[in-house]
Amino acid sequence: MIAEKLAALSTRERVLVVTLSIVAIFGVAWFGVWVPLDTQYRQSVQASEDAERDLASMKVNAAKLMAAKGNAPAADTSQAAYIQMDQLLKTASLKPSQLTPSGDDTVRLRFDLVEFDKLVAVMANAQQKFGLSVQSATLEAKGNGQTQAQLELSR
Repeated sequence: MIAEKLAALSTRERVLVVTLSIVAIFGVAWFGVWVPLDTQYRQSVQASEDAERDLASMKVNAAKLMAAKGNAPAADTSQAAYIQMDQLLKTASLKPSQLTPSGDDTVRLRFDLVEFDKLVAVMANAQQKFGLSVQSATLEAKGNGQTQAQLELSR
């Protein structure tokens, strides 16, 4: 059908129709495919540069915040949490009924009977010295400042 209509045209008209068809195909490919791809690429490069700039700014600000916070030493994470917690409990003269590691960064403790004030002091030291935060705690008062405790600490 198209071949018949093209054959019916004069040579000059055929050249003109074929040339305009090629230009139209090129225009659709250029503006319909290339320009959107190029625009998306440029936007992603700009977003990546912005993210890198933001990250560098955050690192500088984090350092400033740490300096403003004081010259507190960084938490010692050179050993497993289990080992550090065991050492801390020994220096505080606390003996848990169970001390169980759960990976390098988590430790579970159970005390059948412990002085509440000593337990809180040990947890504060664990946070300050080793970066161990209490993730879960179950405490039951037993009277005379004593408590039964189950704790999970992790970095």
